[in-house]
Amino acid sequence: GRRTVALNLGIAQPTGTSGLASVAGRGPSFGLEFLHYSSDWLAWGAALDIHQLGKGSDPGPPSLTGKASFKAFSLLARVNFIRRESWTPYALGGLGYGTAEVSTTAAAAAGSVVCNEAGKPCAATAGVTQAMTGPVVTAAFGLESFIATGLSVCLEGRFQEYRLPGSSASFSGSAAGRVGP
Repeated sequence: GRRTVALNLGIAQPTGTSGLASVAGRGPSFGLEFLHYSSDWLAWGAALDIHQLGKGSDPGPPSLTGKASFKAFSLLARVNFIRRESWTPYALGGLGYGTAEVSTTAAAAAGSVVCNEAGKPCAATAGVTQAMTGPVVTAAFGLESFIATGLSVCLEGRFQEYRLPGSSASFSGSAAGRVGP
């Protein structure tokens, strides 16, 4: 079977259901994907994804600002829906393991204080950074166009959910770019 290496570039957007959208905004998304095609229709492989969510804010009270970084390693399966054409729609899914680092800063209203950890003094601002690990679920649909032998471009909508202890963080993004034989 044939093998492909893909460089995925896109924008990650936190979803509202995770609560992350209230303190982190969209940011760049990078991925490296290796796939082995056992037929024209089916492929399996692995991916390494990195998502840097930008600063966001919640007016509060207390007002919150934050940012987040996610990294994941996943095992993937892909199904192409059309073969022997210059393009194909496809579906991709996978399971993996990921890490997240989320930083938030709370600022109290004038004349107030914020208390965020037991045993620490309250202040006008307080910051917390949490690092978490847990399973990652990936689902994607895309359209791949074959430009030349060994070169194609994809437009893909991808959803990843990080199942983290005590909560979950999910976001959607898009990716494009694929190089392979």
